[in-house]
Amino acid sequence: MHYSVPKYMLKNEDNGTLTDYSVNRRFYVDRHHIVYKAQYMSVELCRVNIIDVIETLCDESICFGSVNLILIYSDNNYLTEHGA
Repeated sequence: MHYSVPKYMLKNEDNGTLTDYSVNRRFYVDRHHIVYKAQYMSVELCRVNIIDVIETLCDESICFGSVNLILIYSDNNYLTEHGA
């Protein structure tokens, strides 16, 4: 995520509107490319299984920080219990 999801949502609530937070899918993928590269190297070298969160947390164009006002991320990097 680009910003802390809870802070973003609270800032908007101060403006009288509580809205979900999302980012452009391309931004999300580009931001995490080093992590994905390391994960896929682990698959080849260590024979581990990787869960691709992009398929779960994103649609064709956006990645969700919250859904129906329920936080998926606890900040800009870490998933909440609902996100995990």
